[in-house]
Amino acid sequence: MHPRSLAHVEHRVTVTHSDSADVLREMERLARQMEARRLQAERRRVVAQRLTEANISIIPTPQECWLGPGSFKMIPDTVILPDMNAETNISDAQTVQRVLQERLGVEYGIGTDGPAGAIILSNWPVGQVCPFQGDQGYRIEVGDNWVEIRAKTSVGFFYGAQTLAQLATPELQVRRCHINDWPDIEHRLAMIAVSQGAFQV
Repeated sequence: MHPRSLAHVEHRVTVTHSDSADVLREMERLARQMEARRLQAERRRVVAQRLTEANISIIPTPQECWLGPGSFKMIPDTVILPDMNAETNISDAQTVQRVLQERLGVEYGIGTDGPAGAIILSNWPVGQVCPFQGDQGYRIEVGDNWVEIRAKTSVGFFYGAQTLAQLATPELQVRRCHINDWPDIEHRLAMIAVSQGAFQV
């Protein structure tokens, strides 16, 4: 390698020695970053395999997912329970209601209680350690007679509702599960090749 400042060496080049502490620290940072990405990719692969074996399709694949026995049926009488301690409680509930109506064809009511189970919306407490990252992250937990979506922002509730809609079967059964999800990048892009024939979005 031609002698030159190591600051100009591309990251893909392996440097075996250096007198620069800054370069060594940068290499260590990049190595940690690469290992974190490798572990993340492996975790997503395991989740995708787990969902495939359960005949569940979620796009994009969640960051973390655990499946349990049983399911909850979201019948038309199921209600959406907003977080009454949140300033955006009604608008968040309306967002979830709209997503589920568009995706599932059922308009769930917004209320305070219901005999047919509930879709519970909870804002993540400020200052509490959060298992998901960023404003778009969310957690979904499904029990025998309820679903809870937890998020920090209205955007998180929107994406949580999108995942909930994908979890539901045509009979509106939702497998018991625990999902933590957040995007790897803030802005995502999808290219749809319309020339390939009919498809559902």
